[in-house]
Amino acid sequence: MKKGKYFGITVAFILVTSLVVAMVAGACAPAAPEEEVAELEEEIADLEDEVAAKDREITGLEGDVGDLEDEIAALKKPAEVFKWRWQSHQPPTDPEYAVTVVNVAKRVEEMSDGRLTFELFTGGALVPSNEVLPSCADGVFEVGSSAASYWKGTAPECLVTLFPMGYRNGDEQASVMYNYGLLDFFRDTYADMGVHLLTMVQHGNINLLSKAPIREVGDFEGVLIRTHGSTAILVEELGASTVYIPGEEIYMALQLGTVDAMTWGGPSTLYLNKWYEQAEYILLDPPLIGNFMNDDFYVNMAAWESLPAELSDILQYAADLAFFENGVTFRKGDDEAIIMLKAEGIEFTTLSEADKAVMTKAAEVVWDDIASKSPRAKEAVKIITDLLRDKGYTDYKIE
Repeated sequence: MKKGKYFGITVAFILVTSLVVAMVAGACAPAAPEEEVAELEEEIADLEDEVAAKDREITGLEGDVGDLEDEIAALKKPAEVFKWRWQSHQPPTDPEYAVTVVNVAKRVEEMSDGRLTFELFTGGALVPSNEVLPSCADGVFEVGSSAASYWKGTAPECLVTLFPMGYRNGDEQASVMYNYGLLDFFRDTYADMGVHLLTMVQHGNINLLSKAPIREVGDFEGVLIRTHGSTAILVEELGASTVYIPGEEIYMALQLGTVDAMTWGGPSTLYLNKWYEQAEYILLDPPLIGNFMNDDFYVNMAAWESLPAELSDILQYAADLAFFENGVTFRKGDDEAIIMLKAEGIEFTTLSEADKAVMTKAAEVVWDDIASKSPRAKEAVKIITDLLRDKGYTDYKIE
């Protein structure tokens, strides 16, 4: 780095020496005309300007060399590795964990060349399922996935993740999230709870399994249904009565006739839990809740902000894929289960378009109930019903 400085000094020395020699020579020779002296002085000034310009150029080059040396040192420095823990609320056999969560972890590890890895934990392994989000926010682990409805006490807007008679397919759900702004809306909600929301994954449907067929909307009258939350409000509007029974007691409740019908998930869930052995009919269309997105993936906010941009981009990309992958996994499972359930003698029923319109109108009571919980809940209902109105399913409107 000092060579440039030495070069500048050398050039200046040569110029000064030349000037001295010229002056000595001039002293020994006859006096030069004034014009020649002026020309020599001008040449000397020009040379001095050139020397100054060269010095500035050398200084700039020295800065460039220093920047390059810093870049080389940064490249030689080993890349930081992040080893995170991730707790799900799902059991190890659930497709959301066994397929979706596992695939996100694999993709991120591969795409980051091992710079971001995850140790995965299933439901209850580190904390109870209903404590996953606050524990993640407190830094017990870096990543969590749970059910958004767990947080309805803190954030009532989370109730819209189980929205009866809402969007009718996965494309409409994706449009609500990405085009109508529901994902960004919920990012603000989750940021207030201390985490960065990655996604709310698509699921399948919540269908009604019953001992007697539901062939028209009037068939809900007098039916006792095991359900809860927004679906309970909906079917009660249609003339049914409801009761909550824990999942582990549903089979016996159907067998003993304690209830006439039940809700939990889609055909694949009804098949895997063998509840179909005690009831013969499934209302396939419409589902009480279609393509629900109740499950959320999120990152501790400090951990998220500590990631280099290239790693946070990779993680977000993998989560965006998970939004769709989880929906595809569950819809594929439901399609396969429908075939197996039909082989077991289960009948699937479909209501008329007129009856679907009646159910959608009845669901407005649920939408009003959610919207009344808080200003944010009202805004969330507006986002979803804006899409439903644009699709022609309803004339319901929130200003």
